Amino acid sequence: MKRLVVFIALCCSLMMVKSQVPETYKGPEIKFDKVVHDFGDVKLDSKVSVEFVFTNIGKSPLIIEEVISSCDCTVAEAPKTPIMPGKTGIIKVSYSAENLGLISKRVTVISNALTDRITLQIKGKTVE
Repeated sequence: MKRLVVFIALCCSLMMVKSQVPETYKGPEIKFDKVVHDFGDVKLDSKVSVEFVFTNIGKSPLIIEEVISSCDCTVAEAPKTPIMPGKTGIIKVSYSAENLGLISKRVTVISNALTDRITLQIKGKTVE
């Protein structure tokens, strides 16, 4: 009997979670080609950049509301205009190598998409 009650409770929970995202969702959705970039070895006191390409796979315009860098040595640039359904955009991330050692920095992308926060990561190693 306990197993039956647990099974019914589990089924109800799954149905409630599924009902929170309608199958006919008509809003924007963001999908990145990649979310991690490894620069490998980066020369001290140099600046490197990468472009993270994304696509609006949703059904309405995607708006990048904010990009937040994990430190002052990392700068991110995002499109200011809405990205229409099926179109692509770019988040450009630049890193200034000011200290020797491992690089692991994050940029949080906040948008009006169903997945409203995505973290991009850059990594590598600063060498002389």
